[in-house]
Amino acid sequence: MHQQQQQQQQQLAWPAEIRLWDVHAYFNADDPKDTAEALKLHSTLQEKFPHMRLFTPIHRPVGPHPIAMWEGKLTSPEEFATILPWLALNRNGRSILVHPHTGNDLADHTNNCLWLGQQQPLILGIFRS
Repeated sequence: MHQQQQQQQQQLAWPAEIRLWDVHAYFNADDPKDTAEALKLHSTLQEKFPHMRLFTPIHRPVGPHPIAMWEGKLTSPEEFATILPWLALNRNGRSILVHPHTGNDLADHTNNCLWLGQQQPLILGIFRS
């Protein structure tokens, strides 16, 4: 069985145009309880997956993100295959955007993205200028 698992891991790959994936977990910075829950998810993720690159939470809208959020990077197919299912089961109702980096920001934040939970209305005009 161990050899079969190794073969499956070696077969993990994503298309060449995808460099990595971003994870954005949203929260309401004006709601102390929601903020605390989002920060707890951030710290739990860091503890469970210390190799994942996580950034300091941003407590205001930034870029296309309409509300506060924290961001992480999935830099390998193995991270994607391990961390995304964990987030799906442990997000506690939180909206999470997962999008690739292909060089086409508009497509990556719309057609190419995945949502865990409720989709947020992104500010897409910044990609059209």
